[in-house]
Amino acid sequence: MQTIQKDNRFKVSSIQMDVLATLSYFSVFDYPVTIEELNNYLSDEVQPSDISCLINANLIQQSENKYYNLKDYPIDLKDRIKGNKRAEQLKERAIKRANFIGSFPFVRSVCLSGSMSKGYMGQDADLDFFIITKPNRLWIARTLLILYKKIFLLNSRKYFCVNYFLDTKNLEIEEKNRFTATEVVTLINVYGKAEFESFSASNSWAYAIFPNAKTKYFSGDKRTELPKKIMEWLLNGQMGNKLDSFFMRISLKRWQKKYGQMIDEDFEIAFKTRTYVSKHHPNNFQRKVLDRFEYSYNSVQQKIKSV
Repeated sequence: MQTIQKDNRFKVSSIQMDVLATLSYFSVFDYPVTIEELNNYLSDEVQPSDISCLINANLIQQSENKYYNLKDYPIDLKDRIKGNKRAEQLKERAIKRANFIGSFPFVRSVCLSGSMSKGYMGQDADLDFFIITKPNRLWIARTLLILYKKIFLLNSRKYFCVNYFLDTKNLEIEEKNRFTATEVVTLINVYGKAEFESFSASNSWAYAIFPNAKTKYFSGDKRTELPKKIMEWLLNGQMGNKLDSFFMRISLKRWQKKYGQMIDEDFEIAFKTRTYVSKHHPNNFQRKVLDRFEYSYNSVQQKIKSV
């Protein structure tokens, strides 16, 4: 077992380092976690003695005998509890929205993602959806959903944020890091269970990072699929192929014009645009989270050396 030690006085085990890494990650969101939540992101189950050791070393702190965070980071339980309650209150709306998205042509699976998939909704948080489509029709499905948002929801994404699409033939997430692994294992499937299970199997690397994570499902009433089938039949041939390519090109041109100031590497991550994938993250949230996580975790490692 690998350990970090100084003058043989203090040792940190691998499971304790896992705990510190997980708390470092959630400290980015100022989100204290419970033991049960911690265990979802550990390679093994943490023991009370491991936690006590880290508390006594002033590396982590405890509140109400239930919530944990890094030492010197805030534990705002009021905000957390309010956010948890808000997520529970929005659960039925989220399920209905997911099933509604599933009624759109060429959509094969819909999952809740973002903060809702972690059981928390901040006051300004959006309802995020991760969508899997039929191959070569991703951009038609995406464009129809965006048009619905712009026309019927007045372009509000508050309860209708569709920012990540894959198709059924390309289910493996290309970027493999702690952020993407966390997002993969916390997805909650609502529509298209078989396709979601294929997605999970294609991203076994994420479950290797978090072996205790379990796939999650919400169920709800399904809509009639007759209009969907008719639309898919009409766009099944060459016209559909050309339309899909057209929508991809105009979307990419629009993003390049609007966000052309981003460096190429960041633009590629924030606006991944292929026939089989579409990602629209203007704030490049992934980069921000990973940078802050690295800073937080490095600070913990430096603190260990001084214990």
